[in-house]
Amino acid sequence: MGYSLFVRIVPPMVFVIPYFLAFRYAGLSDSRIGLIIAYSNLNIPLVMWSLWSFFNEVPRDLDEAARTDGATTWQAFVRVVLPVAAPGLAATAILTFIIAWNEFLLALILTSREARTLPVAIVGFLAYEGADWGLVSSGSVLVMAPIVVFTLLIRKYLVQGLVGGALKG
Repeated sequence: MGYSLFVRIVPPMVFVIPYFLAFRYAGLSDSRIGLIIAYSNLNIPLVMWSLWSFFNEVPRDLDEAARTDGATTWQAFVRVVLPVAAPGLAATAILTFIIAWNEFLLALILTSREARTLPVAIVGFLAYEGADWGLVSSGSVLVMAPIVVFTLLIRKYLVQGLVGGALKG
């Protein structure tokens, strides 16, 4: 837990040079795998802290009742605990996706051509001589579209989570 808190407190700028050196040594520079590792390393602490509270709010009685009815630990988790914590999973998924999708600094430093992300590619449309604002605008819409679609697909779980606590009784 101490490591995860440390990673969330320290700004990502601190990790840029160690990531760059480690990825160059491991041959992961300018690769999608390298970006996945870097983004996972930065987002796992956020996921741990946010889901910790959601799973702690699930009543232990539900798990115990499923186990009493003959479910294994895994079945009780998948069939009882996960559906109750689905709003928290949805909110955490949206937040993590937005953070990883819009991250600029690591993608700028760790990639050059092969694994360049959309925010870094949009900066390529800006030049000293001028900017092609049509390309910048259309690129910005392309960056926002997956986030909007993903949020619309998951909104049912978010609404259930927000309204669920108010309608008990």
